[in-house]
This record gives sequence, structure tokens and C-alpha cells, in this order.
Amino acid sequence: MLKKTIAAIFTGFLVLTSTPARADQFSDLLQTALTPDEAAIHKTRGTAKAQQLAQQACKSLDAGKSINDFAVEISQSLIQEGLSQEQLQNVAQYSGKVIAFGIAAYCPQHLSKLEELQPPSASGLPNAFPSNLLK
Repeated sequence: MLKKTIAAIFTGFLVLTSTPARADQFSDLLQTALTPDEAAIHKTRGTAKAQQLAQQACKSLDAGKSINDFAVEISQSLIQEGLSQEQLQNVAQYSGKVIAFGIAAYCPQHLSKLEELQPPSASGLPNAFPSNLLK
């Protein structure tokens, strides 16, 4: 289950646009990228919690933590919420988008760290973050 959750978070990272966002645009940009299911999650969890997760990602990266380690940490915390497999996948996908847009908005100096992502090979995703999305 952890691998599937991490894969969903990595998939969320793939929505990152090539132009870094400004911090004051975070919420608007995030909401335009959400699927209807993710928008419902966002409504339940709230903008403040999304901003907190985004800023937590930046603080972790500032402290030298790898993006992979941070993704695993978030995956483990989501598993602890006791969600069904489908809910877990949806929340993980949403969280990945929050983190990706958060890095773009709050700490764009760490955008290159998204290239370090190594999703599980069983997920069907590429073995490395497509660098052309960051150019």
C-alpha cells in the first residue's frame, strides 16, 4: 500500500508547470489543477492545511531532507489516517499536487530537487522525473 501511495504522490508532482508560481498565487494555481475528486478533498481539508503541507515541504528541503524521504514521510502519515485504498490514492494524488505547487510557489530554489524523484517501478511511471517539465 505504501508503494501505491508514494506512486500517487509522484504522479501529483508531474503536474508542475515550467514557470515558478508566486506564493500569493499558490491557492489559485492549485485549485485550477485539481480534479473534481481532489477539489472535494481540498474543500474538506482546507486551504490553510494545504499551505501548511506546502510550507512543510519547503522547510524539509531547506533542512537538507531529500524529496523522496519527504514523500515517504507524507505517505506514512496518510496511511495512518485509516482511509480506504481509493481514498488513500486520491488524497495522495492531491497531496502530491499540493507539494509540487508549494515548492513552485514558496521555495522555487528547490524545483530541481523534484528531478530526484524515483517512483516505484511497479507503478508504471517513469524511473526519473521528466526534466523537460522543469525547463
